[in-house]
Amino acid sequence: MPANAKTHEENRLKVCVVCFTKGSRVVKVTGKNFRRIKEYFLENYDPTEDVRLPAGICARCEKLLLRIEKGESTVESLPQPYDFSKVAPVVARTRADPSRLCACELCLVARSNPFTLGVGKGYSALVKPQRGRPNEPKPSTSASSEDVLPSPGPMVICKRCWQPIGRGIQHPNPCTVKDAQQNLVANLKLVPQAAEIATSDVLRQKFETSDGSSIKIRTRGKDLKIKRPLKSVSKALFSTRSVSSDEVNRFQSTLGLSLKQTEKALVFFRSWKGRD
Repeated sequence: MPANAKTHEENRLKVCVVCFTKGSRVVKVTGKNFRRIKEYFLENYDPTEDVRLPAGICARCEKLLLRIEKGESTVESLPQPYDFSKVAPVVARTRADPSRLCACELCLVARSNPFTLGVGKGYSALVKPQRGRPNEPKPSTSASSEDVLPSPGPMVICKRCWQPIGRGIQHPNPCTVKDAQQNLVANLKLVPQAAEIATSDVLRQKFETSDGSSIKIRTRGKDLKIKRPLKSVSKALFSTRSVSSDEVNRFQSTLGLSLKQTEKALVFFRSWKGRD
């Protein structure tokens, strides 16, 4: 390892705590940025006490937190916090001591560009992780529920908001109804068929308990208005009563129809009654 490679403490200032990448213009987290990170992203963020946490923030994430504070964006636009329990720093005694140079996850990210961090042209650059929240794979319409579900196994979840609880998983304290809504919607996405069944149950219940011609469904924005389906109506012109033989005879005599002509007319009568 080159002697001028930076130490773990120096690399903490080169990695953004929000997106966990070496973004553009990473600055040290202080003042308002520190308050916004704790309020909108990582409640227990304290880089002075936990050396596993990055101590920097990139320009992109800094602007994103500012937009959230102004109400121009929401916390859903932020990436999921990195599992910092994976970071196991090894503090070097000196820069010239490559045997003790830190090779934790954070330092590997910080050294992913050898030309800007001064580790030498001969250093093999690592693949820089993608910024932001990873894309969710689109479930195949032909795939069964077993194909999209995670592997079976026990899991501890919060009984209030339904979020998994474990090491490295950030859990809001206290959790709110909004957190529960987001977690339940995320779980429904794992099984699209279950989401469709839940939607049909909700629609049926709302139509049964509403007397109006339409119902409203809550969304992430403006409520969605759905009109009540029209009831099927019989196409028969005389659906309230049957045509008696006396009426048929009166029809025949009034118009002076022959028996054959009357039989042809009865074909139309049958269609009026909704019969073939």
